[in-house]
Amino acid sequence: SMPVVQARGSTPVAQARSSTPVAQARSSTPVAQTLSDTPSIPCIPLVVQGDVAGSVEALLGVLKTHPPDQLELKVVHSGVGQITDSDVELAASLGAIILGFNVSCTKSTAALMKQREVTLIAHNVIYKLIELLKEKLETFLPLEWEEEIVGEAVLLKVFRLTGARRATVAGCRVKQGKLVRNATYRLLRQEKVIHEGSIIGMKQGTEDITTARKETECGISFTVDPEFEVGDIIQCFMKKQTSQKLAWNLGF
Repeated sequence: SMPVVQARGSTPVAQARSSTPVAQARSSTPVAQTLSDTPSIPCIPLVVQGDVAGSVEALLGVLKTHPPDQLELKVVHSGVGQITDSDVELAASLGAIILGFNVSCTKSTAALMKQREVTLIAHNVIYKLIELLKEKLETFLPLEWEEEIVGEAVLLKVFRLTGARRATVAGCRVKQGKLVRNATYRLLRQEKVIHEGSIIGMKQGTEDITTARKETECGISFTVDPEFEVGDIIQCFMKKQTSQKLAWNLGF
């Protein structure tokens, strides 16, 4: 559920400010964690303004369909009419986003919004407005690590060098994609992970290389000896951070 918190009384900004000072609300994050029912999930406060009561009701109805799994939405105020300085001050005090449907504001209110660093999302088409909100909400989600398989090779022979050049070298043939020097490597045996880590060298003959392409052979030196066996699969992969998508099916 998404409770509507009536933060406004006869003196809305003074009341909101008395319990949530501006400095505290905006010190480290634009979301007001204190409003969240689940502290580990970010809570995004919203100030909703619409041109007529019917529009506001429709907008609030759509907002209630947002699933609270990734983040929570809490409407701290909803009203009819153009966006005012009071709306901006309330949003600033709570770290809220102003959501405006088919409404405008004066130049002085727009200037105040900029000064107070309040985000306004406005549109005159409801599904466009929600799409813009969804895009903004996705920026509050933590980044996810995504794995990309760059290539795979089969181990043909194991070389154990001694002396000053002491190392374990996997002689292998690239079967898929390519192997690259600065990636992370995983050793698989019968689909089980035996070892994972970085490599210290890649050679073709006596030449140091940075890339081994499909159907070429190369020798890879590992930082440790994972007890290679002929037939092991050497998987080359990279991890990258990607933005999460918000699981909110609007049905428009």
